Amino acid sequence: MSNQGSATHHIVSHDPATWQPEESASDQIPSQRKRPMLVLATAGLLLITAGLVLLYLNKDRLLNQGEQTATPTNFAVDDSVIATVGAENIFAQDLKYEQSFYPEDQKEALAAGIKQRLINESVILQAGAEANIIQLSPEVFNRVDKDREKRRELAAQVKDTINNQAAHKIGAVVSIWFMNFEPGSIGYDEGKKLAYQKISALQQAVSSGKMTIKQAGDAIKADTTLAQVDTVYKGNAYFEFDTREGEKITFDPDFNQLLLGLSQGETSKVYTAQDYEKDLFDQPKKDAVYMFGQVTEIQADGTAPFEQWLEEQKNNYAITES
Repeated sequence: MSNQGSATHHIVSHDPATWQPEESASDQIPSQRKRPMLVLATAGLLLITAGLVLLYLNKDRLLNQGEQTATPTNFAVDDSVIATVGAENIFAQDLKYEQSFYPEDQKEALAAGIKQRLINESVILQAGAEANIIQLSPEVFNRVDKDREKRRELAAQVKDTINNQAAHKIGAVVSIWFMNFEPGSIGYDEGKKLAYQKISALQQAVSSGKMTIKQAGDAIKADTTLAQVDTVYKGNAYFEFDTREGEKITFDPDFNQLLLGLSQGETSKVYTAQDYEKDLFDQPKKDAVYMFGQVTEIQADGTAPFEQWLEEQKNNYAITES
């Protein structure tokens, strides 16, 4: 076999079973050149991890800083005492907290008035607790970090209660006696039966709104059959009251309490009161009269009862100012 020229021909097998494409130049880059990228990725991951660890370790400090900037009292706690009211100290922190809601140029001018308001609030709470209107706890009383919103709610509760207790209750009572010192001409048992029949029908009419209590009293006065039960039935039929809680309305204290517990427009049940027969004071009382009442109006006392009560309560507590 002869050579044709000096060129050498390389014969490459193209057997489908063994042939593979030749690697391109880019596929032949040594693997060592990829390692710097791996190092950079590892370093970045380490930095992120370190940052997360530092953030976790400082989370409490960061949260506290956020709380301080979110409240209107962004100042150091001042637990110095500026006044003492009975069993409670008023702190400089209390004054600063209240002042924080006002413009800076008004804080000093308002300080004296705010301080007096804090003293009054302490008196209200202590007096209200002694009157069993509210209960005091360390959460709201005699500490620097008190719950001021709950404290205001308790003071408002005392004020509302005092005003309600001092309100006038206006209304009326109707009654039918069947033993006015002695039974009527019809006799005790028959008189009692007739009196109940008459007054129970009137009570149902008034409580259902079909009749006013004044009309019920007029109906008793117009019923001549009641003369055989009580000779002075007209005079005993109806009377009005305008009184404060605790004052006497009728001769029966239990019935008085029943009336004072009524809300405006409410009608009581038929009530049976007892009395002595004639002058037999050594004998037990007997059922003597049926009656019911209604509160037609509740009015607040025009003398501002809460303000008057507060001034009176201030005399019961030693108050010193620093």
